[in-house]
Amino acid sequence: MKKVKESKIIIDSDGDEVNVTNWIPLVVAGINPPKKAGATNANVSLVVDDGVRNEVWVDYSFIKQNDVTPGYTMWVKSFYKIGDLVTEYLLDGESMELETPKQRLGISREVVLQKPEGTAAETGPLTKYKG
Repeated sequence: MKKVKESKIIIDSDGDEVNVTNWIPLVVAGINPPKKAGATNANVSLVVDDGVRNEVWVDYSFIKQNDVTPGYTMWVKSFYKIGDLVTEYLLDGESMELETPKQRLGISREVVLQKPEGTAAETGPLTKYKG
């Protein structure tokens, strides 16, 4: 007997049904807009996974256009690590350990956005990540 593969169908932020079978869900924890003149990408922090805070760069106009906020899920086809895991930072010339290590990720160009489900009480409190 042949196994039937189950499809994963979500409702995206536009209200359309999208098949995200084999896609990877990345949940937004915080968004830091570009700080330097001429910069176009925002630093998007993702919910901690296995003790690591993953971060991605996303075009800020895309974030604003789609009203992306903490709690949104970005479904991507693939991602890859950029650089090494960051476990410390410098403060006044002294090395300080990060409470939660950070890893920069690159993501596929295709992204499907899914709004958070339920109310804040149902999804739990989300706080902006600093670090």
